[in-house]
Amino acid sequence: MSRAPESRKTDIFNTGRAFRMVAVLVCLGLLLPRSAAAQTEICRLPPEVEAISVTLQQMAGRDAIASGNLSYLRSLQRDISRSRVRSRVEASGMIRGVPMVMEMLDRAEQIAATGVIADAEGLQRLIRNIDQMVRLNCVPLGGDGTQAAQPLGTVTYAETRDLPKNFVTRVIEPILGIGAALLMVTGIAAAVLAGGRVFRWSMAYLYNTKACRIPASLTARDGSFPVEGLVTTMGRGGLRFQPDDAALMYARLEAMPAGKVTLAIGDAAIPATVSESYPGYAHFRFAERLSVQQQQEILQCSIITPFYIERSRRRGMNLRRAGF
Repeated sequence: MSRAPESRKTDIFNTGRAFRMVAVLVCLGLLLPRSAAAQTEICRLPPEVEAISVTLQQMAGRDAIASGNLSYLRSLQRDISRSRVRSRVEASGMIRGVPMVMEMLDRAEQIAATGVIADAEGLQRLIRNIDQMVRLNCVPLGGDGTQAAQPLGTVTYAETRDLPKNFVTRVIEPILGIGAALLMVTGIAAAVLAGGRVFRWSMAYLYNTKACRIPASLTARDGSFPVEGLVTTMGRGGLRFQPDDAALMYARLEAMPAGKVTLAIGDAAIPATVSESYPGYAHFRFAERLSVQQQQEILQCSIITPFYIERSRRRGMNLRRAGF
């Protein structure tokens, strides 16, 4: 059977679904740039540069270069991007330190290629200058010009040198990043689910949709083709009809022009149009929206006490009492 135009309820339901999708996109648009901005605000050298600096300092402070340190330095050199390093150092506000960082990378490349440190003291001095530059740019000063107190829970560039090699950048930061991402996704999912639930309940109260059991008869507009059954849900704009014989209802609806029917409920005859049909029941849209008083009079014919129901995610009703 061909479907008639969808009801106004269906249109509003689709609008609510689109609203929830837009809300998710807006949340992502607000949170993701904030996350990226938070990372650019971290005043520090790029992690790969810090790892090279720590490795060079360890190598320069010993008489012989350990093979493990040399292999690690070579692996760092293979993965580094100078253009990326330059842009990140400049973004951290350390523009004047770019030449020193580039010089250190040149020294690291030379050592990785030759396995020899030509000027260990000069290399240590260069690393100290870079460290001092980071401190001056990243540690705020107090009102008297001295170093301000370090906020609890922060780790400075110099302090990372006392940790295991590259432990912070390779272990701690990825874990924190994954945790933050999971928390963000969980929050968005919870907000979407809660919003959908609130929307469905609000639509139920807006349309005064209630579950009921009202004996009714479905006929063509001329009174022919009667089909007996029950009205199981009713709002001010339409209802759900459950026939005693579903096959008979489908056959009769096929013969009715444009699905226009009359629903006889007690003494009332309500013109309606079929909106959706499902196995065992069908939805009908009233030709004219009922007033609250008209709906209440019809609901008095119910053989059970009517109660509010939640709109389900599909085009139907979820028979759960409000508040449960």
